[in-house]
Amino acid sequence: MNKACRTLSRFRRGFERLENRSLLAGNVTAAVVAGHLQLTGDAAGNALLVTQTATGTWRVQGLGTSLNGNNSAFLATGVTDISANLSDGNNFIRIAGSGLTGSLSVTTGTGNDSLQVGSATVGGSITIAAGAGNNVISLSRVSVTGGLAITTLEGNDVASIIISTVGGGAGISLGEGTNTLSIASGIISGGLGISGGSGNDKFAIANSTLSGGIGITAGEGSNIVTLTRVSEDSGIGISGGAGTDTFTLSGVTITSGGLGLSAGDGGNAVRLATLSVSGGIGISSGTGNDVIALANTTLTNGLGISAGAGANSISLARVSETGSGIGISSGTSAAVITLVNVTTDSDIGISTGDADDLVSLAFVSAGGSMSIATGGGTDRVALNGVAVVGDLNVTLGDGDSDRLFVLNSSATNATFDAGGGTGNTLIKIHNTFTSETDTGFQIVIG
Repeated sequence: MNKACRTLSRFRRGFERLENRSLLAGNVTAAVVAGHLQLTGDAAGNALLVTQTATGTWRVQGLGTSLNGNNSAFLATGVTDISANLSDGNNFIRIAGSGLTGSLSVTTGTGNDSLQVGSATVGGSITIAAGAGNNVISLSRVSVTGGLAITTLEGNDVASIIISTVGGGAGISLGEGTNTLSIASGIISGGLGISGGSGNDKFAIANSTLSGGIGITAGEGSNIVTLTRVSEDSGIGISGGAGTDTFTLSGVTITSGGLGLSAGDGGNAVRLATLSVSGGIGISSGTGNDVIALANTTLTNGLGISAGAGANSISLARVSETGSGIGISSGTSAAVITLVNVTTDSDIGISTGDADDLVSLAFVSAGGSMSIATGGGTDRVALNGVAVVGDLNVTLGDGDSDRLFVLNSSATNATFDAGGGTGNTLIKIHNTFTSETDTGFQIVIG
C-alpha cells in the first residue's frame, strides 16, 4: 500500500471513530444492588435496549448512549427487579424478558419519550411514570402479577396495552392534552381505572376480559370512549366532563353489577348495542343536544335515562328488562323519545320538559303500569301495539294543539288527560281497556 493510501485509510478510521462518538446521547449509570438493576440517566436524552439473556441475567445496550462512561453493553446477573430513571430529554427504552421475578419501574422527566415493554413476564408490579411531553407507552405480550400503574403529565400521549395479562389491577392516568389509550385482547383482574385530564381524549377497550370493575373518567373536552366485545364481572362506570363526548359500547357483558354512564354538558352521543347487563343501566347527561340510543340489549334491575336541558333524542329498540322497570326523562327543549319492541315485567315512566316533544311507542309491553307526561308545548304522543298489565296514564302538558294517538293497545285502566290549552286531539283505534277516562280534549275520534 503506498503512502497516500495508508494516510487515507488512517484518516477514514479516525473519521469513523469521531462519527460514532458524535451519535452518543448522554450517559446512563448502570448498577446491580441487592438484585436490583438500577439505570440512571442524565438530561441528554437516553436510548436503551434491556433484554434478558438467561435466568436472572439481563443485558443493557446503549443505542447511541454510553453506559458507565463507555460504549460497551452492561451485563447484569442475579437480577430480580429493574428500575430506570431517565430524567429529562427525549428518551427511548425497550424492555423484553420472560422472567423478572420482582418489579419493573420506569420514570422519565420532561421530554418526548418512547417506553416499550414487550414479551415480558413480571412477577411483581409494573410502574411507568412519564413526565410532561408527547410520550408513547406500549405494552405488548406482557404478563404482570402484581398490578400495573401508568401515569403521564401534560402532553399528547399515546398508550397501548396489547395481548397482555394483568393481575392485581391496573390504573392509568393521562394528564392534560390530546391522549389516546387502547387496550386490546387483554385479561385484567383486580379492576381497571382510567382517567384523563382536560383535552380531547380517546379511550378504547376491545376483545378483553376484565374483573373487579371498570372506572373511566374523561376530563373536559371532546372525548371518545369505546368498548367493544368486553366482559366484566363487577360493573362499569364512565363519566365525561364538559364537552362533546361520545360513548359507544357494543358486545359488552356485565355478569354482576351495573353500567353507569354520565356525560357532562355538551352535545353528547351515547350509543349502546348488544349488551347483557345484570345490575341495571343508568345514563345521565347535562345541558346540550344529546343522542342516547340503546338497542338489542337484555338487562335486569332497571334502566334509567335522564337527559338534561337540550333538544335530546332518546331511542330504545329491542330492549328487554326484568326486575325494576324503565324510567326516561328529558329536560327543557324539544325531545324525541322512541321505544320499539321494548319489554319489561315492571313499570315504564316517561317525562319531558316544556317544549314541542314527540313520544312514540310501538310494540311495547309493561308488566306493571305505564305513565307518560309531557310539559308545555305542542306535543305529539303515539302509542301503537302497547300492552300494559296495570294502568296506562298519559298526561299532556299546558300547550295548544297537542295530539295523542292510541292504536291497538291494551291496559286495565286507561286515563288520557290533555292537561291544558286548546285544540287538543285524541284519536283511538282498536284498543282494549277495562275502563277509560278522557279529560280536556276538544276533539276525540274513536
